[in-house]
Amino acid sequence: MFRLLAALMISGALATAAHADLLRTGGDRWAVIASTRDLDNAIGIANLYRHRFDDVRVAESANGWFAVIAGPVLIPQGAKAARQKLWSDGGLPEDLFLSNGRSFIRTAWSSPEAPAVQTWSYKGGQPLIFEVGGMEIEASSVAEGDIRYPTITLRKAGQVLFKEVLKGAELSADSMNSEVRVAWLDRSAVEPQIIFSSYWNGAHCCTVAKILSNNGASWRSVEGATLDGGGDLPRVISSRLD
Repeated sequence: MFRLLAALMISGALATAAHADLLRTGGDRWAVIASTRDLDNAIGIANLYRHRFDDVRVAESANGWFAVIAGPVLIPQGAKAARQKLWSDGGLPEDLFLSNGRSFIRTAWSSPEAPAVQTWSYKGGQPLIFEVGGMEIEASSVAEGDIRYPTITLRKAGQVLFKEVLKGAELSADSMNSEVRVAWLDRSAVEPQIIFSSYWNGAHCCTVAKILSNNGASWRSVEGATLDGGGDLPRVISSRLD
């Protein structure tokens, strides 16, 4: 009897902990995007929205259905106003609704965490030089008339391995900006990838990027997605390496 009681107490504690992880009773809610009885179908739908939300999951409901949920959706003016804003932004189903998670009993699937990213910023002036994994990385700029372009140079043991000019970003000396991110986007590569990006202040302000990757013989440059604003660069452009 004691063992059975202990097992029930442990099971109840685990269920409570799992449910608590899904509860949203403060200033945010889950957006319930879809529901289905098929887990694989739910996972497929969830993957379509990973770029849009910080947290996308498939949660099992008490009735046995699987819900595709995403968030956090902030509700500073109430759930109705937050739901209306999601609809007006477009790209989401019309029957979307917000939930506090009380009907969910467990997380059946969650999206993989975004890769860990180290970031360095260059705002002009003297070159920014730092070292990653025994390789020296230099962020600087080059002038062509009145325009300046961000540049990146990779060196090892004093030898230049690769140099890239970010031609998509036409800047002045006063507006110079670029960022260097280092992350494992492609685990089959021999070294982590380097994302070199810049935000340019045009009529349609965008972030342009190049992905530098070592295939084992040499470094290569892959055109990254041009993003409206900053975007989530590691998630959005990792597919360009496939």
